[in-house]
Amino acid sequence: MEDALGSGSYGTVYRGKCGGTPVAVKIPKKQKLTAKEIEDFNREINLMRQIFHPNVVLCMGACLEPDILIVTELMETDLDHFLHEPPYKGRSVPAQKRLQMARGAAQGMSWLHSISNIIHRDLKPANLLIDKNMNVKVTDFGFSQILKGNNTLREGTIRGSALWMSPEILATTEFDKSSDVYAFAVILWEIFTLEEPWQNIESWEELAYKVVDKDERPPFNKDFPHSLRALIQAGWQRDRRSRPSFDEVIIALDEVMADLAIEDDVGREFWTDFFLDQDLEEVVEWKQFTLALSDRTGLIPERFEFLKPFLVGDSDNVTFDTFNYALLWFGNGWLLEERCPSELLKIKTMFAKPWFHGLITTNEATSLLRSQTEGTYMIRFSKTIKEYPSTLSYVNTENKISHLRIAKTKDGPWKIQASKSIEAKSLEELLLSVSDVLSLKTPCPPGPNSSYATNI
Repeated sequence: MEDALGSGSYGTVYRGKCGGTPVAVKIPKKQKLTAKEIEDFNREINLMRQIFHPNVVLCMGACLEPDILIVTELMETDLDHFLHEPPYKGRSVPAQKRLQMARGAAQGMSWLHSISNIIHRDLKPANLLIDKNMNVKVTDFGFSQILKGNNTLREGTIRGSALWMSPEILATTEFDKSSDVYAFAVILWEIFTLEEPWQNIESWEELAYKVVDKDERPPFNKDFPHSLRALIQAGWQRDRRSRPSFDEVIIALDEVMADLAIEDDVGREFWTDFFLDQDLEEVVEWKQFTLALSDRTGLIPERFEFLKPFLVGDSDNVTFDTFNYALLWFGNGWLLEERCPSELLKIKTMFAKPWFHGLITTNEATSLLRSQTEGTYMIRFSKTIKEYPSTLSYVNTENKISHLRIAKTKDGPWKIQASKSIEAKSLEELLLSVSDVLSLKTPCPPGPNSSYATNI
């Protein structure tokens, strides 16, 4: 064994090697087991060694002598440290990605419930481990109930598993797999809010009173997406028989991630209709995407080919990100059967304008404008800042190159801040309104990526 990776009420985890492979070695504080506990321990280890799933930590073995220890695959950290401990890595990860990580945990739990018929009974962020690729894996099920000590108090607040316990467990009544779903709902609340639940609770009795007697739950803030709030409320409701299964949780999480990833209602409906079957597809091949557009609008796939430079990234795929930008740039009319032909014509007309230079960088725009005279201008699309999906680049009255970001929100107008704030329904109207203010005179001659117009 090498250095210690962490410790808690359960015991200490060390970095180690097994046959040259880096592993995690868990040494529980509880080292003296009764004959019955040894029997249970051996049974659980044998069961765990038969579980193979990408979202369940691999158990490689265990021993009882000279010390009790469990050997598992080595992970980077756990969800508790990721969310709540310095350097607070979770705070720099977008909510959509954090929920994608939660989905992995739900997949692991679904496997334990449905295939292995295991109730975790101790599901909490500390028992959700994260690997170097940000994949989440479930750990410490089964034998944790044999080896862990009692819930402990630390710094005046209740710690350990109690914070995630369902009403039926706190009330010491009958429980089943749905108790794990309750715990997962609390974890989802943590993942989105980046806060610890029940921070002001100071005793087991107070927690039980709030959860069991008063039926209270952690509060929702105004930023909670409706679909996520509904999922969490379903998961932690008092009636355990009405809670969703983990299979249902996974489907609901896909819908939540689509809500977070795609702001436009029409765009979100299109994506979930065509790319949410059993699993939400976050990356779609261009051919598959145009076939879906054809199915939705009745136009042949080739009619959308001119949009490809704006909808695919470095590969030949459409992603949540590129789709979102396209919806900001072009609106959502091209997704609607009755409006699609006219909207495509409108987009192509804009592409043919001499001032439109497509999706080029600031450096490319500067290079094109450097040799131009005062008042030369262009409008280009941008992905630098989501709130500003377009930019006006021009040679100002001092013969210097300026770049003014153009703001756009879902269903909102285009906005630019010149000497005053100006807004318009289209980029062309915005350009007409701002031309006199900024002394714009001549469109910049086209560069290699400036025009995407083709015959309709």
